[in-house]
Amino acid sequence: MSNALEPLSRQLGLSFRYDWSNPAMPIDTLIGHVLVRGIFEDMCRVCIVYGLARVNAIAHGLAEFEEPTSGLKRKLRNIELGFRDD
Repeated sequence: MSNALEPLSRQLGLSFRYDWSNPAMPIDTLIGHVLVRGIFEDMCRVCIVYGLARVNAIAHGLAEFEEPTSGLKRKLRNIELGFRDD
């Protein structure tokens, strides 16, 4: 994370500019956007940087407000299994 003025999505090396409309977006909101979009590589990146527990907690909260993608739980489970194998 090199430059504080650079959008967080770019600092993290994410494939999509989740924070294009709000460069000062809170981290949990950014993680929520990553989960809703469901790009596996980006999900892995936020899990590595912020931890599975935090990402899973945000994913659980998403279910209250919107229907997450059908593969969200499966993707998070696969990421967790991959982390265990490491």
